Amino acid sequence: MLGFLLGALAQVHVAGKDMDVFGERGPAEKAARETDAAGARFREIFGAAPRRGAVILTREGRPVPDRDKDRAYFAHGAKWIWRWEAGRGAEPDTTMAHELGHLWLLFWADGPEPKTRQYGSTLPDWIDEGFASLMEGETARRLYSGAAKRLVRDGTRLPLADLLGCIHPDSREKTDRPKAKDRLVFYTQSWSVVAFLEDRYGAAALRHLLEKIRSGKRVEDALGEKGLPKTLGDLDAEWEAWAAR
Repeated sequence: MLGFLLGALAQVHVAGKDMDVFGERGPAEKAARETDAAGARFREIFGAAPRRGAVILTREGRPVPDRDKDRAYFAHGAKWIWRWEAGRGAEPDTTMAHELGHLWLLFWADGPEPKTRQYGSTLPDWIDEGFASLMEGETARRLYSGAAKRLVRDGTRLPLADLLGCIHPDSREKTDRPKAKDRLVFYTQSWSVVAFLEDRYGAAALRHLLEKIRSGKRVEDALGEKGLPKTLGDLDAEWEAWAAR
């Protein structure tokens, strides 16, 4: 069945380290390299592999979902299926890596069968966006780093307590917490704080903080442990100095 399906859709299967990619050969090989790079970043932070899935590269929405035929995509160990419109350019598909980061984090935070209907995972939105942005790679890192430096220089960055307490600008979650008002500030500072935590204190400290939050604790409950600053004010000051460098 798998051979018939792939032949009918002019697809090949490229087995990546963490994702099975199905699509036209060139885009599929490129996507496999990029999902491998994102998976390597996931391992650096979490010390474990992300939940294996299958990326179905579509062209103008095809192949369309088909419950019976889609079973073939699980033949190589994938536990879930994700359709993504294939790009033809040579530049890295950072948006694909970003959205894949959201999905991997969702499985890590909420288990293999997430029940949440809110934006992203049940982790705070700044973590969801910050982590997903880390998956975008080095070119994006340079762009985010420059943008964060400008936020600090121009005095337009959010106090850390405000970032931790707000939700995504497009969130549909019913909550009393305010939505972030500026999309660029929210995305930039979310990336910058997560990147700072990993860069300054190490992946183990970042993972410790994420595990605390996953268990229902606050950021403040992780502070003073694993080398992290003792107060939110200290963390805010250290992040600002790091972002401004």
